[in-house]
Amino acid sequence: MVFDPLGTQEDRLSPWEVAKAVAMDAVIADMEKYQKKSCYVLLGQGKVPYIASKLTKVGGGNPSDRAVRSVLALGKTKGWYPGKPPDNVGGRPAVHSDHVKQEVARVAMQEKKNLVAPTPQRCRALLPKKTINKKTGRPMSDSTVQRVFKALCYDEDEDDPWQFLGRMWCATKNIDLSTKDVLGSGRPNNSEEGYDDDCSSTLLNSTRDEKVETQIG
Repeated sequence: MVFDPLGTQEDRLSPWEVAKAVAMDAVIADMEKYQKKSCYVLLGQGKVPYIASKLTKVGGGNPSDRAVRSVLALGKTKGWYPGKPPDNVGGRPAVHSDHVKQEVARVAMQEKKNLVAPTPQRCRALLPKKTINKKTGRPMSDSTVQRVFKALCYDEDEDDPWQFLGRMWCATKNIDLSTKDVLGSGRPNNSEEGYDDDCSSTLLNSTRDEKVETQIG
C-alpha cells in the first residue's frame, strides 16, 4: 500500500504524514480565503510551523519547517502523490547516505559552538568510519563536506544557513585555527578529490553587521 510507513527511512515523514501535510495546507488556504484572516490570526501561528507541529517523523519527533516547505512544494507538482517513487530510479546511487550527511552537519555545528573551525578535515577526523566510502575505502571529499555545510548547517534558524567566511572572521571570533587538522597543513592520503590547502576558509555564519568582506569560493 502506498501509505505504508514500513519503507520510510527513520527521521523522515511517511507517505501518510505527507498526505496529512498536503491536506492541512489546502484546508488552511481555504480558511484564510473565506474568513479573510491569516493563519496566524486563526490558529495562533504561521501555517508551516502549525503543520509541522501536527506531523510525526518515523522514529518520533516533529519535522523541521524546511522539511514541511519541501513537502508542500511537492504537493503542488503535477502528477505527484504521497509515496510516489522517484521518476529516475536508475543512475549512480548516492555515495554517502542522508544519515551520514546529517551526522557531518551535526558535528560541524557542534564544533563551531565549541569555537573550533569546522573544516572538512576536522569532520573526517571526528567521524572516521562514517565518512568512508565503503566501496572505495576513500574518505568523503572536501567538496562533498562543503556541500553538506552549505545545505544542512545553520546556527539558530534552519532558514539562515552558513555563509562563506574566511580566516579573518575566525580570528575575530577566537575560532581555533591552531591545530594541524584544522589548518590543513597536511594533505589527506586518500581524498576523493582535490584538497584545498586553506582549510580554515570554512562555512561560517555571523550576524549581518559582523560579516567581514573576505568572501571566498
